[in-house]
Amino acid sequence: MEPPPPLPPLPLINPRHHALTRWLVRRLHRHCGVRLRLHGLRTQFAHGGGIIVANHFTRLETFVIPYVLYREAHVLVRVLADPMFFTHQRVGHYLLSIGGLPTTYPHKYEAIARDILHGGWWLIFPEGSMIKDRKVLDRGRLQVRDATGSGRRPPHSGAARIALTVQRYQAAVRHALRTGEALERLCTTLGLHHLSPTHLQALAQRPAAIVPLNVTYYPLNPQATLLTSWLTRLVSALMHADLRARLVEELTVEGSMLLNGVDMDMRLGAPLGCAADRQPDDPGGIVPESLAFWQRGLERLRSWRPAPRTLVLRECWGAWARQRQRRRARQMTRRYMHAVYGHTTINLDHLLSGLLLLQVPHQHRIGVTALKRRVYMVLQTLRADPTLHWHADLTNPELQHRLLTAQRHPGVDSFAQRAVAHHLLTCTETAWEVARERLTTAWPVGAVRLQNFMQVCANEIEPLPAVRRALRQAVRLDLARQRAPFAQALVAYEQQLYDTDYAAFATAGLPRIPPQPAGVGRPVLLPGHGPAGAIGVLLMHGYSASPAEMLPLAHFLHAQGLTVYVVRLRGHGTSPYDLHTRVWQDWYEAVLRGYSCLQAWSRWQFAGGCPWVGRWPCISRPKGLARCKACLRSARRSRSSAAGCVWHPSSRPCASLSGTSRKIARPIMPTILCRGCGSYSGLSRSIRRCYRTSPSPSYSSRRVAIRPSDRTARR
Repeated sequence: MEPPPPLPPLPLINPRHHALTRWLVRRLHRHCGVRLRLHGLRTQFAHGGGIIVANHFTRLETFVIPYVLYREAHVLVRVLADPMFFTHQRVGHYLLSIGGLPTTYPHKYEAIARDILHGGWWLIFPEGSMIKDRKVLDRGRLQVRDATGSGRRPPHSGAARIALTVQRYQAAVRHALRTGEALERLCTTLGLHHLSPTHLQALAQRPAAIVPLNVTYYPLNPQATLLTSWLTRLVSALMHADLRARLVEELTVEGSMLLNGVDMDMRLGAPLGCAADRQPDDPGGIVPESLAFWQRGLERLRSWRPAPRTLVLRECWGAWARQRQRRRARQMTRRYMHAVYGHTTINLDHLLSGLLLLQVPHQHRIGVTALKRRVYMVLQTLRADPTLHWHADLTNPELQHRLLTAQRHPGVDSFAQRAVAHHLLTCTETAWEVARERLTTAWPVGAVRLQNFMQVCANEIEPLPAVRRALRQAVRLDLARQRAPFAQALVAYEQQLYDTDYAAFATAGLPRIPPQPAGVGRPVLLPGHGPAGAIGVLLMHGYSASPAEMLPLAHFLHAQGLTVYVVRLRGHGTSPYDLHTRVWQDWYEAVLRGYSCLQAWSRWQFAGGCPWVGRWPCISRPKGLARCKACLRSARRSRSSAAGCVWHPSSRPCASLSGTSRKIARPIMPTILCRGCGSYSGLSRSIRRCYRTSPSPSYSSRRVAIRPSDRTARR
């Protein structure tokens, strides 16, 4: 095997320039809103050199990825970059001194392969240019837009060719070690003359690793900034119109990321080309060899080389070998590009954009509540898939369950604001109207990020078939049949919150004040039965109390057929130290979750509780619930106040009830607000007495005198 020809060495990295560049990027990171996150770092860089392949969306990646890898893994990474960065002489020399190399560098593949043999790491963007529309699939095949945006092509196979070149050099070293032919000359050419035969053998057996890296941005909010307007005026007369438009577009997108803030999630995958995928003497290395007998024989035939005198056969065999190498390079390219796109960090923009674009051809007005619940169903469908990776907001249980309630979700609100700013949606509190013409327009590659960020987000998850399948299922889903699972999910979440709070405070061994017994703060849902099951009652306990003290009233109402949910206000039922950390917004959100749970189980919802909670819900009641004018107060020698409050969606109490539901609701609902005694057992007896003596009370405001039956001290 002939040794490779000698090549000039790569430009050396200047440690001073490299340290200065890291300092500048670190300062820029601290003063800008970019949040850099590296996921999946394990032992990818522990065994020699290799290649890092990444997707390309902005020019920030050329500088940010090497900085983050050096900060987290202490790896010095060189970058194969666009030649436009090297057009200026001084800038080009500076980029060469910090590890950059233009794609027009002569014999770049051989030079990079020899640097990898010495333990170097290289960052390569196989897409060849920035894929601004994130469209990488065309009829199921990997196809990306070229630099001009006029056509589509497969991703470049340069990284695969470099890996094959490294393996060819390793095969040459193994052959020289085995036969002893031209070993010294080969080591001198590859720069390995200082290594011993033992180290050469280990180097020849080391696999050429290709590490996939995916970069995801969230949220996408391209908008004009002061930097964009200033540079637009500065270069308006110095550049060609096309180049000026391209510069303005890139400054708008990337400038808004720097100034307004963005999450830049970088996720590393497992190295491709590990020892399990490689045969000891196979020069391919990354593409595994088949175990079939006829294929093993064909591989032996391909590895045979004709005698030097048969020149015609050597030329034909060389052409076949080059064709085979190109085929292997294409296979490797498809493999690591699918690995890169498979490590996409899925965020809320991806799911909302995918659902909206699937519903655009069929619906013009989309309900916000239904859309949020479809997003929740997608999350529940895909949560058990270990191959998918989620943004931190989608793994937050509180934000997940806000998708089921009337609470405002910050991610959904941000998405709506950006869509309205780009004239893609017209939003109200309950529904979104889509701009069908703008969403379905095929924007040019230089304008799609500015005009339709929803299409960019939907294109990014297109290589994930499981996500696309879950989105289609969620669009076809009948949400009316999922009301019970939604309610059960909310109850399970409330119980999980109680268990977490109790474990954090009640069992922490805090001094002086003992915690409450376990279980007294657990929320309770009692599904109704019969015609009265369509009426839901949300019971709220008082300050420093717990849901257990409302259970007698809850069981009494449930015995009448009503659906009852006893909510737990955060901080109660655990420890006073837990209550000390809570604010009223925590309690209001708990009430909203309870109301959403009742909406799934009943048709009409009422709320009531102890005197203290009868005041603050009147001020901050959930949207869609009107305050009921009927308020039943009890005469008490001390502290005569409103016992509670009842809400109903209609302006007139019980105006929407009819038939059996009206007959059941009229005698029962006023008694929710009765406060006639100190203990809850007496309260239950007083409610029963009120139910017997006043079977059909009117809903006008009046007093009911009920003598307390128990004088025990109240909390």
